[in-house]
Amino acid sequence: MGFVKVRKTNGQVFEVKVYELANFYYFYNGLYSVVETLKLQFGSWLVFQYEEALSSFRIFYFYDNIEFAPSDYFYYRPNGDFDKPDAMYINRLFVHHKTDNTIPNYPVVIRGPGKLKVFVRMEVFDNQLYITTGWDRIKKKLSITDEHMLVFEMIDLHTFDMFIFNCSKNVDLVLPPELYAAVKEECNIPIFK
Repeated sequence: MGFVKVRKTNGQVFEVKVYELANFYYFYNGLYSVVETLKLQFGSWLVFQYEEALSSFRIFYFYDNIEFAPSDYFYYRPNGDFDKPDAMYINRLFVHHKTDNTIPNYPVVIRGPGKLKVFVRMEVFDNQLYITTGWDRIKKKLSITDEHMLVFEMIDLHTFDMFIFNCSKNVDLVLPPELYAAVKEECNIPIFK
């Protein structure tokens, strides 16, 4: 098919070959360099976001066990085990590793698509961490449903960037122009299982 660029947030770029087999698209040559550089372990999974302006995929990666390999990201899927109707669950281990177990007692800014900026509060209920105040506004403004996955990147202790992915099986993923194709992709399947 051709090569695409996969870019880490620190600017490091990898050239990865994409090929088609039985109407599915796979990353091939070059993916091992990505896996080795990120020190991905069995059970890790990746999310690729195509950025047209840079003609590359931005990579978000998550480890199966955040205790061993913390990252600058955490993700949220609606209707998880710890969900509450008016609050969004945050993996407490993320806070443990990234903020030294300090839960902000001040408003935090979440920046989203379309220059969205929402001030939210974080609170602990039943020994679990949640975004409370401001969460309903985000859900309504962005029409968050069970088919979405939200990825949050911690910029600093006061600011998070939010990326939204639609994980519906009926959504077309538009690939770079050199691949001349659109494919169906499920984003909730681990890459190394």
